Amino acid sequence: NQISLESYASGFGMHSLAETEPSPAESPARMTAVRLRRDWPMFKGDPARAGVARDAVKPPFIVAWRQPLGLTIHMASPVVGNGLVYIGAGDDTRAERSGVYALDAKTGAVRWYYHTLAKVAHSVTLADDLVLATSNDGMLHAINAKTGEKRWSYALGNPHDCWLYTAPVAAGKMVICGTAQHFTALELATGKPR
Repeated sequence: NQISLESYASGFGMHSLAETEPSPAESPARMTAVRLRRDWPMFKGDPARAGVARDAVKPPFIVAWRQPLGLTIHMASPVVGNGLVYIGAGDDTRAERSGVYALDAKTGAVRWYYHTLAKVAHSVTLADDLVLATSNDGMLHAINAKTGEKRWSYALGNPHDCWLYTAPVAAGKMVICGTAQHFTALELATGKPR
């Protein structure tokens, strides 16, 4: 379970999240430099789920860092913003280890961890100053993007009916989340139903 910051590949093409510069040959121990280009705030990059990066992809790619989390990253692709990489993860045998991680985009160091009671099996969403994550117990979590502190949470229904393998969509002042049963629209700032 290692994340390579410099690229994300999907069936819809390759998306460059950052450029890297190789370390000089005379100092092989030096960390590869990472220059962030643009934010990639949600699954497939935008509310339309277009999956198209505005920047040209320039191979070859160089691994800038690796950060083993010791957890499963199910269908979660990383999102990037605020100089951080955000990723949801889960433990299939010990759900209490599940949650959302914020990693330093340049070094891979863990900046914060937000605990959830069930795994976060899909990508998180970065909107304004919030990270939005769905956990498989039917909860939508709004987390302070800089500190990892809980802002609000919302129960999307009966946990047995709300098995979540979906990423929230943020558009304007609203967040939309779908379950197997229904869609829910909430105010981004407060988590109140719309």
